[in-house]
Amino acid sequence: MRVTFGESTAADLLVSLAAVADPVWRSTFASGAADTQLAEAQLTRGYVRKAVAFGRFGFLNLLGVLPETPVPHRIEDLIHWVRATPARDVQLACVGARRQQLLDLVAEPDVSDQEGRRAVRKALASEETVIAATRWLLATSAHSVQIELIVLLELWQRARYPSTVEGDLRSALLVEVGQRPKESRGRSAVDAIRAVAGGLIYDPPDVASVLLLPAPSARPIVVVVDDVHGHVIAYPPPLPADPRTTLLELTAAIGDDTRLTILELLIREGHRNAADLAAAVGAPRTTLLHHLALLRAAGLLVTHVGERNTTYYGIRSGSVAELVAAAKAVLEP
Repeated sequence: MRVTFGESTAADLLVSLAAVADPVWRSTFASGAADTQLAEAQLTRGYVRKAVAFGRFGFLNLLGVLPETPVPHRIEDLIHWVRATPARDVQLACVGARRQQLLDLVAEPDVSDQEGRRAVRKALASEETVIAATRWLLATSAHSVQIELIVLLELWQRARYPSTVEGDLRSALLVEVGQRPKESRGRSAVDAIRAVAGGLIYDPPDVASVLLLPAPSARPIVVVVDDVHGHVIAYPPPLPADPRTTLLELTAAIGDDTRLTILELLIREGHRNAADLAAAVGAPRTTLLHHLALLRAAGLLVTHVGERNTTYYGIRSGSVAELVAAAKAVLEP
């Protein structure tokens, strides 16, 4: 597996739009609430409703097309890809038809007719996938999806990423990308990914390449897209270590009954997959993934992605001790 780091303002745009598109995840992404307020203030609530129609995965799935755009994967390059690509392929990319976990269940995804949509819906509802697609995205014509997507991307670029903002973001990403290859020398691909993606152990077989893209809007979540043409991981650049910030993140992560139950279960029983955890805590899959993302972002979990993107979650060694140490550093005189 070959790991490369890339600079991509387009990746940050897709992640920020994904937060706007999912009411549950707006509070998960650090800038999600602010981005939603910006969208409503500058682009109206109608714009937000259209983003919601695409859904969180409708935008995140497009991270997989970025390796097909010119380096450094600018926003305008992503918009050009959407314009130049056949409408059917754009719709299928949004639906997740390029994702390996869906292709393992549906050899040739097709949402142009009722039978094809039924097969895709059934696969997406399976416990073997962690992706989803909205009813609108599955039922709307490919041409309409393409046109709506272009409008959403162009308007969000103007509102959220005007030229000066995108330029500053590119400069920050260049600094992050520039130092990573040096830090990765002598490390295996798995260790290089783990170094930037916290407790993520990413080791699926037969993966030729992984593109790592820093995206501040992803904070504190790591987004993994198993595109059939190459896997992409968007990760938030690390912030300077600070005991107070660490304590706030850790206590926020465990300050929920469901998340505390998940931690207790994993401490007691060891590694479990999402389906097992959902059944144990009685939470819907989408809600459970939200809780797991927050726990992983706080450094409490280790996530192991292996064959067929099977994902197992466990307690990260030393994380409980770090919680205690952070509390002592801040609260004890």
